[in-house]
Amino acid sequence: MAFQPPAASKPLLDGIPFDEATDTAAKAKARYDAFDKTTAGKSDPSKCKAILKFPDGTIFWSSKMAVDADGAPSKPGRPNGKELDPGSGDDETSLTFSNGDFLSSEAHHYIVLAQSWKTNGESTGEPFHPDLSLGDVAIVIFKDKITAAICGDLGPNRKIGEGSIRIHEDFHPPAPDPCKKRDATDNHCLRILNASIEEDVLYFVFPNSGFGGSLTSGTIESLVKERAFARFNQLKGLGELSGIVAAPLANGVVAAKLGKLVAMLENDHGSNNPHLKPPVEFIESPHHSSRNGAAITMIVVHCTEIPLKETVALFANPNSKKQVSAHYVIGREGEIIQMVKDSERANHCKGANSNSIGIEHVGTDTDTMTSAQQASSVALIRWLLEQYDVPRKRIFGHDFAPGRQTETSCPDKLFGPVHSQKQVQSWVEENIPV
Repeated sequence: MAFQPPAASKPLLDGIPFDEATDTAAKAKARYDAFDKTTAGKSDPSKCKAILKFPDGTIFWSSKMAVDADGAPSKPGRPNGKELDPGSGDDETSLTFSNGDFLSSEAHHYIVLAQSWKTNGESTGEPFHPDLSLGDVAIVIFKDKITAAICGDLGPNRKIGEGSIRIHEDFHPPAPDPCKKRDATDNHCLRILNASIEEDVLYFVFPNSGFGGSLTSGTIESLVKERAFARFNQLKGLGELSGIVAAPLANGVVAAKLGKLVAMLENDHGSNNPHLKPPVEFIESPHHSSRNGAAITMIVVHCTEIPLKETVALFANPNSKKQVSAHYVIGREGEIIQMVKDSERANHCKGANSNSIGIEHVGTDTDTMTSAQQASSVALIRWLLEQYDVPRKRIFGHDFAPGRQTETSCPDKLFGPVHSQKQVQSWVEENIPV
């Protein structure tokens, strides 16, 4: 019987082919189960419900997630791993940056790989699964929240399921606050909470997805998000495409899935772009026209202020009086819907349409982007910049695009607390490094 994910996480897992996954690392699974039956395991059980391997090689497990505080301080003067967790913390992580510095539990999204097991009962210093390596990227899900991470440390061989303070903060609430004590001035962590997310944390790790020792503290977060969500979307796409062959489907469903396949093939065919265009679903808007020879020289980012379904319906409605559209719409869960071909002119920023790509981000006027949404946006924008040779400084919020004819509140607060082009550029510099 295929693994059944918890109900709260199912909306994030649409397309994941759990029915095609097979059990893997049986000895490790048995080791975690045996530990749970011991006296020590009863106070800190792994609750490992499955370790699976998907046809594309992705390794998956479901378990608890304890707080791992290992690593360097997040900033000068702040506590290191030994100070955050006096009982068992360490000021080093198994993975290091290109300059030899260690990751920071408070600053970086990393998960811990359980170690393998020698015949004499000691750790080998290698991950529990032969396909996995330090530096591989991962997607971690708890209930309806999702984040990207890197495999940044090695942990005990009898237990599975640990993540950095930064990941726990992404999941809080409903997860417990990972910090038992915080600084009164700026709220940074002074001591971790000796507790776990008890069960049903879902980990997807993508073998051979590392960066080969080229990461720096300034690039790790954006690069890991881009690659992890791209691989996760590919896994979801493979699951959907396999359904076309596995079972007869309604014509509309087949068309939608084949349309997604065509879009994926078109994105990659004949391109020397080093960045992979993230998978998109193509739903064509009737509201587009010719660029009349104008080259793409800028990207304009927007906030929809209405939900995803309403946005897509508005752009796809042939009888819409506004006749508005955008090239792309990015949902709160990271889904990307393309509605106008890049080669065509969309109606998203009057006065600046002929030479721009328009990207709508679903959100209200006070929302910031979700982790999944931001990762998809970063991946798409990186691809567009390279594909059309657009400089980073030519990414504009709607209200600040050169040539636009009306003032708006768009893109609101999606890119930071201040509605300004400077804020948009700060977001670009932080998340899309050169």
